Amino acid sequence: MQNIERAVSDLGVKKSPPAREYLTYFTYVNNMRDLSLEYALLISNKTVVNDGSNSYRNLFLAFLDTIYAALEKSIAGSVKIVVSESSWPTSGGTAASVDNARTYVNNFIQIVKTGSPRRPERAIETYIVRF
Repeated sequence: MQNIERAVSDLGVKKSPPAREYLTYFTYVNNMRDLSLEYALLISNKTVVNDGSNSYRNLFLAFLDTIYAALEKSIAGSVKIVVSESSWPTSGGTAASVDNARTYVNNFIQIVKTGSPRRPERAIETYIVRF
């Protein structure tokens, strides 16, 4: 918790939101026994994680709200987060394909427009990369 508070304190001086990359693909391939491809591609029709009154059908929002929850427990409850990188590879690995990349990016764009369960109706500033 001290590291989070120190980082947040530094952000207050700089007046900039923390930027965090999140490449869902790597979380998926490193945890394929526990995570479905649908959950990672943001297309799951069923709730995978319940956290109190919030439920999650995709890996990205579950991850983002984990960061928001940590910030809320620190001294920076309302700090905005910028997702500095997110994408899905088109080739070169397990589940890497043009179709999966298209599915991920199209769903990602729709999801970030509406916010997360923890912070609904707040668009999420994001940057999509190609890899």
